[in-house]
Amino acid sequence: MNNNVELALPAGSLQAALQAFINGSDAVYLGLKQFSARKGAQNFTLEELSQLKQYVSKENKKIQVALNTVVDDVELDQLIATLSYLEYLNIDAIIVQDLGLALLIKENFPNLKLHASTQLAVHTIEGVKQLEQAGFERVVLARELTFKQIKEIREACPSIELKVFIHGALCYSFSGLCMASHYLTGRSANRGECAQICRTYFSLDQNNSNSYYFSMTDLAQREEILKLAAIGIDALKIEGRMKSPSYVYHATKYYRSILEGKNAKKLQNNLSLQFERKNTSGWTFNYGKEKTLENRKTQSLVAVDYTAHQGLEVGFIEKIETKNNINRLYVNLKEEIAIRDGLMLFYRDNNNILKPVTFSLLQLKDREGKPIIKSSSSALIETKEKIRKSYLPKLYSVSKHNLNVPLINENLELYRHLIEIKISVTQNKIKIESFNLPFRITNSYEKKYPFELQEAHKEQKLLQNFENIFLNATNNYVKIEKIELENKTKLKTTNIFIPLSQLKEIRRDYLVSLENYLTTNNSFTLNEPKRETKNTKLLPKRGLLHNQNKTHLSFIDPINVIKQLKSGKDKETLLPKIEASFYLPLVPITFDEKLQFEALDEIIKTYGDNVIVGLNNVAHLRWAKKRANVKVFIDVYLYVANRYTATFFYNELPNLIGLYGWLERKELTTTNWPILPTFVEDSFKLPLFISRACFRYDSLNLPCEGCPRHGSWKVEQSNKNYTVDVIECITYVSQQIEQN
Repeated sequence: MNNNVELALPAGSLQAALQAFINGSDAVYLGLKQFSARKGAQNFTLEELSQLKQYVSKENKKIQVALNTVVDDVELDQLIATLSYLEYLNIDAIIVQDLGLALLIKENFPNLKLHASTQLAVHTIEGVKQLEQAGFERVVLARELTFKQIKEIREACPSIELKVFIHGALCYSFSGLCMASHYLTGRSANRGECAQICRTYFSLDQNNSNSYYFSMTDLAQREEILKLAAIGIDALKIEGRMKSPSYVYHATKYYRSILEGKNAKKLQNNLSLQFERKNTSGWTFNYGKEKTLENRKTQSLVAVDYTAHQGLEVGFIEKIETKNNINRLYVNLKEEIAIRDGLMLFYRDNNNILKPVTFSLLQLKDREGKPIIKSSSSALIETKEKIRKSYLPKLYSVSKHNLNVPLINENLELYRHLIEIKISVTQNKIKIESFNLPFRITNSYEKKYPFELQEAHKEQKLLQNFENIFLNATNNYVKIEKIELENKTKLKTTNIFIPLSQLKEIRRDYLVSLENYLTTNNSFTLNEPKRETKNTKLLPKRGLLHNQNKTHLSFIDPINVIKQLKSGKDKETLLPKIEASFYLPLVPITFDEKLQFEALDEIIKTYGDNVIVGLNNVAHLRWAKKRANVKVFIDVYLYVANRYTATFFYNELPNLIGLYGWLERKELTTTNWPILPTFVEDSFKLPLFISRACFRYDSLNLPCEGCPRHGSWKVEQSNKNYTVDVIECITYVSQQIEQN
């Protein structure tokens, strides 16, 4: 049993969040209607978020809000208003991708904790340390890390919280680096609009076979999560803001049971029936001793045949027959099936494409033909559904008749800030003054009401009357939790008479007036980025800075450059040269960063002051800060979309000479940037995918034995051609561009 690690569940809706908390989640992460990397989820209104906050205020539970998209400059005003409300709700953490947004929060909303989204593609020790220095309290690590690598990061970075994915969908590309949706549909994955190109068919040029070559298996680490908890991982994350409250219910119960050391086999089956593709343990537990990347276990991480829910494998078909227009399946079961369960079979069509057939189980018999309600051994399924002799033998259950999850009442109170009021009674007025106001309003709010003092005919309980009327009274922002009464009249408090109807009228007016005051005074002066005066320059056209060996790739591996230098290659031919400068845009992914940085230092010695290094991952910032004499630029994968992001990089790097603007925007939308970026030309294209899934091993099912760790293939979709490169076991999928 582990009580220290946080179990974090996805909440695509208020109902999903409530199901998570009631069934054992320590935290939920959720998105709002804007600035969420999952726009397709139902997501939360501010009112629903307020209700959820009030709900968890009575529990030891956490709410983490994902504002994990790239933020355009024109959106900052609206975002600031949102952050102000999140601060008012005392949200436990904000999950961000945009480093400019992180700077804005740090300077203007210091009470909001920063969590680094997996969209930042953090996968190395230096990347984690850079974010810790930037003020982040937690980093959500990339899903592509092995257990050994996670353990190394944990040991090297003991003072920052780490969060690791344990269950749910895997993306083919590193999160934050996928350009497929943007280039092929105009929908930006970095804006929450992913079209899931990876889940669609591609044709391999070699044999014209159609398959889902880039569709990943689902992640299911199951009992292995105890190993992550044992090494001190702070939070375990289940993916699924697009999934149903029922999925969240079963996922929470299953993983909470594992953490508590209970037998969770039945709960595992229930979860599989909610939504499950073919699953693996992902990269985390899919390697052997890990001396080399080739030391893979047998699990392929790509499900090339089928991309949707296939549920739970429950048995196999022994025989199929048809009698009197009734189709019969003789099945041998390893899991229980029952009347009204949803079942699924597969067959291959004339193009050898795997096709599913689903049907509801309405007739079930034992082998003697006696009707039964359920079975977990040998049975006979009868159906009028069309049955093919070519059905594959495996039988799946995709839904269970008795797994409906009861809805939780969503009629919840709003969260209100607790305040104190002081009521002063004088000869001719009642003054009410509020203290401890929200929205950083430091001064109190008071209002006076005309009042004609009357002496009571019998003893009064004035304080009790005020408490009965005012205590626990609310508007949309506050709740009165304490009352102080001050008597400034000549009468004793027990002799003062105030009609209860008058007190109620005063209360109504005061709460409305206070809400109006809070609404109009909850803004504050924003700490704008400091306007830098450093010498900067416009950078060359980004398309000119390509890999000299593979011109369709826009970055260069320093390790490979050193190998070629040692083999006698002319240094003039290895890096793109513009005027008198050599440009070296770094690869955004590197697992052996120590070796890469050593190679980079050697290149600096070889090329001297003439080399300019492009930074494409937060880990690169740490290297650059230690080498103030080396000129650097911010490259396309660090997404400079607003003035705060630009300022963040200039503040971090005194040796920064320029930066490329966010490639998904082609012009400035505001004019108050401290330093203008260089915008990327339309003809420049990044790879669609950058993946740790090896195309050769995971998609083509070829063995690692004898592999040179490199390879190139052609794939096609909708008459568009793409190149697939495997370089040192990393896969790059690029659009083919005609060469002049």
